[in-house]
Amino acid sequence: MDQRVLPLSEDDQAEIVAKRKWVLGHYAAGSTQEYESLEGKLGLLDTILRNRWIDPGETLKLQCLGVTFGDALVQRLGLRWVAIEDEFGHDPALVAERTTIKVFPLTMISKRIEAGETVDVRDLFRRACGTIECLRAEEGSRDPGLADRMASSSVLVAALLTIRSSYARNIEEPHEGVPDTAQFWFTRDQDWRVRTYAMDHDIHVHLIRESGQARSLSVPEAIEHLRKHYEEVIERVAVLEFPDPADDGAVARILAASHLTGQLEVGTSGVAFLNPDGGSYRTQSTP
Repeated sequence: MDQRVLPLSEDDQAEIVAKRKWVLGHYAAGSTQEYESLEGKLGLLDTILRNRWIDPGETLKLQCLGVTFGDALVQRLGLRWVAIEDEFGHDPALVAERTTIKVFPLTMISKRIEAGETVDVRDLFRRACGTIECLRAEEGSRDPGLADRMASSSVLVAALLTIRSSYARNIEEPHEGVPDTAQFWFTRDQDWRVRTYAMDHDIHVHLIRESGQARSLSVPEAIEHLRKHYEEVIERVAVLEFPDPADDGAVARILAASHLTGQLEVGTSGVAFLNPDGGSYRTQSTP
């Protein structure tokens, strides 16, 4: 199906503004500034849905909620409002720059309510962000030259999660600074899977390819693994190439270019991982 991505027309912009204004009308008097925050948007949507102020048959009103849901995705992921035109019509949508990703937020809530589902808007938002982040990273990893460069460079695939947890104590909570991570480290000779737990600075390291073995997991497949197991709690996925992981200056520049804090910590076995806070990580529990 041929789809054209177009700038929003004046009519498109007017439609989005009108729908957004309808949602804003649910704030208490003098509180519309709360819409500027991500929580202000999601909290308002949650209030409207939990109180069932909209009937399942009121599609137009449900699509107004979709505009606010889209505004939240724009704020969180840096997406852009556009119009998508195809054989079925012309609709407002979101795109991620320099990717083929297209998102249609106006119907993300309405189609679920109309199908009789109960929508947890924060859960839906987390899953949508996780999916988009994985798709964005996966598209970036499909560089046809990446596999060749991996003969001499190391590659880190790192998912920063929305949670911090303790494996030993079996507890988790939203992180307020230092997140859990799920990572893959690919080198010329060996590959690893790494999981860090922020509460205890615990780390689990698994060797998934030994020297002399053929690589059984590609970078896109690693991203798909992260999506399958962590989609609901993924905050961001980064794919980074390191020609020389021992070059501290080059490593710092690569991390800074991707707006990542922390450091690349390289172990004596050759495994490396993104240490999100520079803390002292050591294995304290057994999976």
